[in-house]
Amino acid sequence: MRTRGVGADGPPGRDHRRRPGPARTSFVGREAEVRSLVGLLRSPDARLVTITGRSGAGKTRLAAETARRVGGERPGGAVIADCSSIDDPDLLVAAVAGALDLTVVSGQSPADALRRSLQFEPTLVIVDDVDHVPDGILALLDILDECPGTHLVATAAAPLRVRGEHVVRLGTLPTPPVDVTDPDALLQAPAVALFCERATAVDADFRCTADNAVAVAGLVERLDGLPLAIELAAARVTTLSPAAQLEMLGDGSSLDLAPLGIAERTGRRTELRSAIAWSHRLLGKREQALFRRMAVFEGGCSLEALREVCADRAWGSAGFLDALTTLVDVHLVEPDVASRVPRYRLLPTVADYARERLDDAGESEHLAAHHTGWFAAFARRAAGLDERNQLALLVADRRNLHAALERLVATPGDLVPGLQLAADLAPLWFRQGLFPRTRATFDALLAEAQETHVPAEVHARALLWRALIGADEPVEDDRHTTSERLDVGLRLARASGSDDALLFGLSCVIGTLFAIRDMGAAAAAAQEGLALARRIRDERWQVRFTCWAGVVAQQTGDTETAARLGAESLERATRGGDLSTVVRASLLLVGLPRGTPGVPDPVPARETLLAICRDIGDVVAEGWVLGGLAWAALAAGDRARAA
Repeated sequence: MRTRGVGADGPPGRDHRRRPGPARTSFVGREAEVRSLVGLLRSPDARLVTITGRSGAGKTRLAAETARRVGGERPGGAVIADCSSIDDPDLLVAAVAGALDLTVVSGQSPADALRRSLQFEPTLVIVDDVDHVPDGILALLDILDECPGTHLVATAAAPLRVRGEHVVRLGTLPTPPVDVTDPDALLQAPAVALFCERATAVDADFRCTADNAVAVAGLVERLDGLPLAIELAAARVTTLSPAAQLEMLGDGSSLDLAPLGIAERTGRRTELRSAIAWSHRLLGKREQALFRRMAVFEGGCSLEALREVCADRAWGSAGFLDALTTLVDVHLVEPDVASRVPRYRLLPTVADYARERLDDAGESEHLAAHHTGWFAAFARRAAGLDERNQLALLVADRRNLHAALERLVATPGDLVPGLQLAADLAPLWFRQGLFPRTRATFDALLAEAQETHVPAEVHARALLWRALIGADEPVEDDRHTTSERLDVGLRLARASGSDDALLFGLSCVIGTLFAIRDMGAAAAAAQEGLALARRIRDERWQVRFTCWAGVVAQQTGDTETAARLGAESLERATRGGDLSTVVRASLLLVGLPRGTPGVPDPVPARETLLAICRDIGDVVAEGWVLGGLAWAALAAGDRARAA
């Protein structure tokens, strides 16, 4: 018996077809992954390595580059078997034998021929795209067990989950931080480096410059850092600048990016839409449903929101988690590793595809309504938390919350839930200084509320928040308008019978003190609020009104009373963990004249207060603290620090 590639008397000479041919383009941005793979393939324990990643992430290219670097270390070199068109597990061994140029003689199986070849010549075997034939790997592993020195590398959308498998997850290329605009610094990001290199290949005059740097960075970010999408976009720079491409992607989907050359169009999954569709076809019906429904979220979502908004009850908890795990495994869903709680997101190009599938399924309208209702209830629950936790929740889901609010504002008949959600989001807007958004939203809703019956408490909260925002931006609102909103809001709060609404209204009277300058009203509000908080035994409101009474005393020149009340509120706020009041009471105390009786020693330093403000996300209070630090530095003669 003789075979081509396996002689009857021993191993054949090497055949150049066993090695990947030279690359037509340079290898950009994957050096860390190559080093990891090379290290695994030089270990006798890693006989099977699976490279997983999205279609278009460059799994095949990574495997081929690794083969070029380590294939020569094996007597049999390296071979790549393209399995993308195979759907029968029994054909996988034959495909590898064919890639090795083995001829199977009569009476011999492809497995026997392959085993004999690999026993004579240990080889690096790469099976590319085994997604539809994962069971075929088992037959290859049986052969591998009898062939020391041979390693198997598989590329697939998800791990094969077989004995002895080592998994290398191939993500998208890193994109630059949003605050980087220098061209040289941008080129350090692999996604930008790939775009610029491929763009220069089609236009020798292309450069990343100060004029186009921001557009290039935005373009690779919009394309998820996906190598396939970046290369397709780079091929168009002779026709469309990066800025023009970014603008077009903002107006529509990125999914129609496809190769320009006729020869390239015949390649395997070289169009972005088909690349994502390949991974989508690997999913079962439950996974496909969860995937398309995730398109309703903006900027990702928590595990709780995903389950409550998108999962069918019939799936059960185990079924839901299995579906989510599959979506993560095939790289259609990305876990947010930076979040303290489990969160998940679709990258922009994947989200485009999911939205199309959601529309095709006729579920868009129903899911949007479900999403809106869930996040309105979520914001209501968050309103009962302390400031740090409330703000953390609102910040994490601000894009979902704003999307829900925009639907309520745009939908006739949703005025009351719209006003309620706007009031629940106002702490986020106020503490982060987002005054224009707050004004515009409340003005649109309150204009409609004048002609519609709205529950007194809901109407009151909206008016009071609008007055508070107006007091912080007096350029936009005159004193009379702010006072009028405050008076009506406070009257509605009293009429509602809600102690919490009234306490909030009284606090707004003091919060607008520096705009309206009504010391009498502020002093009366502080006393009434403190008495009410004591009567209902609300410690948090008691501490805050004690602090605000101290602020009023300071403004009226009663420094000793201000010191006493400030010290009391600081001590109680520190004990109770009310960090916002810790900052305000401390600022009250450090603002009193030096030597004022009753000022505790020490008062938290402004640097400590700055850290607290940043911890709780209160940008407005952070500005107050920074102002105090600037004045202190100026008084000390340190103009540079003051600036």
